[in-house]
Amino acid sequence: MSNALQGKIQEGVLANLLQYLSLNKAVGCLSLKDGKGSVGEVFFSDGTVVHVRTSSPAEGGKSVKRYDIPAMAFLLSWPEGRFYFYDGAKAPKHSLKQPLNMLLMNAAFEADTFGTNPGIDALSDSTVLVAKPAPEQSSFAMTLKAIHLLRHVDGVLTLGNISARTNTPIKDIMSAAEELLKQGLVDIAVAPTVNPEFIQEVTQITVNLMGPMGEIVVEDAMYDLDLSQNALPESAVPKLLREIHKQFSREEWRRTFEQDVRTVCQRYNLKF
Repeated sequence: MSNALQGKIQEGVLANLLQYLSLNKAVGCLSLKDGKGSVGEVFFSDGTVVHVRTSSPAEGGKSVKRYDIPAMAFLLSWPEGRFYFYDGAKAPKHSLKQPLNMLLMNAAFEADTFGTNPGIDALSDSTVLVAKPAPEQSSFAMTLKAIHLLRHVDGVLTLGNISARTNTPIKDIMSAAEELLKQGLVDIAVAPTVNPEFIQEVTQITVNLMGPMGEIVVEDAMYDLDLSQNALPESAVPKLLREIHKQFSREEWRRTFEQDVRTVCQRYNLKF
């Protein structure tokens, strides 16, 4: 992906930048960093913001994740930072449909809510929960929905996965997740992410074997798995590589891909 636009964020700059990208029918990802460990991504499709997500450090080595309107409100609150626009980057999902002006207006209403309950603000269908040990000599009053959800919390399945597997409406899963967070029985799982250069190297290996189609194969695999090059969890690497591996029609290509990718994984200390 080409890095076509970059610069500094100062007060009022982000809103103007979003307007500029919207007017120019941008397709890609606006990646942002504030210099304090917070990062964000705003995905555009034909000038429309279709997905927003942010991650910021919190106490205990955890991180707070926000999506869409809360995420946009958080980004607009930054006093400074840097931005990079990756032209052509695909959104992992299309979770927003409203015009930019409406999105900015709704984000303004969210701006005063930061810090009230960041864990709950961070919940989405892609959230992964991890169970916490219950304090000794403590009792909890939980609904049946919360008890049911707690049985499926394993640090791997997303709330969306659990909803599908248990045939439970996602709104009920989200409500139960909020209850568990308030009780202090779960945390939002934090997965270390991969250096974006790793995907660039994997893409180059695929292109060397398949030609220009290789770049499309990698992009489609990431899209199908709801992944982003700029925030790829380490735990998702084996699944992504298997998905790409399946696309090779020749056995010798598969063997070469395995050998070359294994070398790259070793360099980045990743599992294959």
